Amino acid sequence: MPASLKYYNTPGHVVAAGVVLSVVDIASVILRFYTRKRQQQPLKADDWLLVPASLLTTGIGICLVYGVSREALAYASKLDPDMVGNSLEITTDQLSTAFRIEFSVISMIPLALGCVKAAFLFFYRRIFSVNKRTDIFLIGMIVLVALWTVGFFFTVVFECGTNFWAILSPQSTVKNLTTHCIKTMDLAFSFGISDFVTDVIIICIPVPLIWRLSFSTAKKIATSAIFLLGAVSIGASLTRLLIIAKDVKAAVVFNPYEDEILVITEYLYWGMIECGIGVFAACLPTLLFLFRGWSLKPIISNAGTFLGSRPSRRQYINTSQQTIHVGQTFDIAYSKNQSTSTNSSSDPYAQGIVANEYVPKTESYPMRDWRIVGEGQASNG
Repeated sequence: MPASLKYYNTPGHVVAAGVVLSVVDIASVILRFYTRKRQQQPLKADDWLLVPASLLTTGIGICLVYGVSREALAYASKLDPDMVGNSLEITTDQLSTAFRIEFSVISMIPLALGCVKAAFLFFYRRIFSVNKRTDIFLIGMIVLVALWTVGFFFTVVFECGTNFWAILSPQSTVKNLTTHCIKTMDLAFSFGISDFVTDVIIICIPVPLIWRLSFSTAKKIATSAIFLLGAVSIGASLTRLLIIAKDVKAAVVFNPYEDEILVITEYLYWGMIECGIGVFAACLPTLLFLFRGWSLKPIISNAGTFLGSRPSRRQYINTSQQTIHVGQTFDIAYSKNQSTSTNSSSDPYAQGIVANEYVPKTESYPMRDWRIVGEGQASNG
């Protein structure tokens, strides 16, 4: 193995990325569904979109493991010493297998990332409903992501037009790709730039919405931190973009002096990293519910009133004698303290309460009942 071989071009790292991230993503989606059940929330588009995203990511992982098992990825090109001629015209089983795996993976990456981006946006629609303008903006972003996904998917699939044999044939060569296909690295670079830009926009969407609310600064920061957990996906897309930019500048693709197998491995490895981290990041805000008793407890406690304390479908009237306590578990505990009069007709939950009597009550509200509608105000979704 060459001494200069990067870690992401080694068999162990490629297999680990394919296996570990696939397992983590599947487990994260399962826990997300379990969390929705615990919260008594319905499964919506933001949940269901992560199912194909995790399956596609697992498919990418399987391709990577298969490629390593065939030595078509993470291994230096093996050429017969008797082979002579232009290296771009040489065909081997190792190289043709690498081309087929590459085509399969780069076809799945836009679909997986598109599902992840859309899941974030639908999650925001589940939580936020500030005004019609915000809702229209979110819907517009969803449409943009859908067009971005479909556009890049079909561009990749038909990168060689209808000359699929140039990629899928066992006798495929680099020259076939340069002759019959578009410049793949230009396509990858444009994909990487648009991917990173949309990630930044999507992750930053909740911040201005949160800071409009009449919360304390500490509470705004804590609540923003929950939604910005998805920023880890930005790091993955930025890393992948920088790798692509480096390869474009160095002109390593279809270069007779570069090892085509290792170039393909590098590109696919970082594609797996981005998809795997993206699915996991999309699940993090929801999964925090399961870990509210851990070290994340202070964040959940500070953000509880924002994420879980919206009025339920039943209306409560808060008088000056009523004390409201908002807990970190999204439960609302309230009591009637030394009240001298009760408006039982206007508050059905106050009926039967005797004057000067202390009657503690606690109720839990699922997040689906809440929607933020203004400057620190809440109403039923």
